Amino acid sequence: MNTKTIQRVVTIVVCVVVMFMTSASQAGQKQRIRMRDGSIWKGSINSQVEVSYRPRNVTVKIVGRLTKIEKRYIEVVGKIAGIQKKKIIMRSNLMSMKTLKGPSDSVDVSGSKVADLSKPDPPSIRSADRQTRDTSQGQSESNRPHIFLLPLSGFVGTYFRHNEIDMIGKEADKYGDHQIIILEIDSGGGSVRETERIHHSLVSLTKRHRVVAWIKHATSAACATAMHCQEIYFMTEGQAGAMTAFGGGVAIQGAELQNWLDTASEWMEHGGRKGMIARAMIKKEFLLSYTRNPDTGEVTWFDDLSGDVILSTADQNLEFTSSTAIDSGFAQGIADTTDDLAKLLDLPAWPEGVDYGRNMIKKWSKKVKKCEEDVPLLLQQLSYKNQSDPDPIVRLGTRLGIWRKLRGWCVQAEPVMLFTFSLLKEDCDRQIEALKRQIARLKR
Repeated sequence: MNTKTIQRVVTIVVCVVVMFMTSASQAGQKQRIRMRDGSIWKGSINSQVEVSYRPRNVTVKIVGRLTKIEKRYIEVVGKIAGIQKKKIIMRSNLMSMKTLKGPSDSVDVSGSKVADLSKPDPPSIRSADRQTRDTSQGQSESNRPHIFLLPLSGFVGTYFRHNEIDMIGKEADKYGDHQIIILEIDSGGGSVRETERIHHSLVSLTKRHRVVAWIKHATSAACATAMHCQEIYFMTEGQAGAMTAFGGGVAIQGAELQNWLDTASEWMEHGGRKGMIARAMIKKEFLLSYTRNPDTGEVTWFDDLSGDVILSTADQNLEFTSSTAIDSGFAQGIADTTDDLAKLLDLPAWPEGVDYGRNMIKKWSKKVKKCEEDVPLLLQQLSYKNQSDPDPIVRLGTRLGIWRKLRGWCVQAEPVMLFTFSLLKEDCDRQIEALKRQIARLKR
């Protein structure tokens, strides 16, 4: 063994010894941790604790063993969704913390014993009893939040609307506050007008419930929807960003652009993220980079290229991939299936009976497709159906019937008629009244 190899081995041994001594020293000392409200927790390493913390405006609770206290974060080992995990919690996010028992004992909030978190479950409780045990550690089945998944795809304004967001919110309200609403997003964007309506819906919804964005594809108005959510998860191939607004087929400029930059920044901040991220998504001249602390994971953002990782240069608008979204902290995790997502949401399993949102979207999508098929035919019939009949009343009556059908679609599928066919109920009413007057004159 050469001298350099010996030196490396000695260095590693010394580091391990120092780490062990530091950990042992901490374990025997009383520690003090300040919460966000100024209150102080006093205790020691290896204590069993109940911790409430608030990342991105969502309060999360974990029961486990306190294994590390650092200047900017603590480390807790506990059961999340039935799986033992090591959780890093930033001290700036701590809401409350209490010691449940000393270092050797572990009890849950209700006072019933739970297994030592450092040991695997014995075979006798690995099957049917696992669900019961998971429930006793956290909430009972009756108190668990309900899950509402709302698939949002297609053009924002027709298939993808604020109406369904409002409706699923009202359904969740039946079970009380703090239900979990998942917006599964796969859209290339759409109407700015509809995006503003979605904004108002989500501002109200996020005050009452835990709203999560699950992204497959979220461009422009779809990304503006996702960034309202306190929690964002990506599918592996997911992408989000590129929020340039257009008017008349060209990118907006001047005061209109400035208003969108300011508005989008506010919406981004509503979700707990930096407004500069939205600006980089809208106009490529806005630069963006970040530096991630390798020890704590804390991210520092820069509106220039001085960060370690460059996300947006002057050549392109910002668009996140799943890897850049996770590394930068824009999103919280990657999930390709509902079971994957359940684990990230700290749920024991994906629950059954979450089809309310799917059924609602299916019903609306069926109506949209029917409208998109019928209306072009009706518009064509205006020019030819019965128009060769010698009786003018027959000709006018046929046109009157067609306009009444078009008006019916304006009532049933107003956004489709507006965004796809540029036709409103008022337009139909004018045509109907004009035809009725003509028919009345002919009948005199």
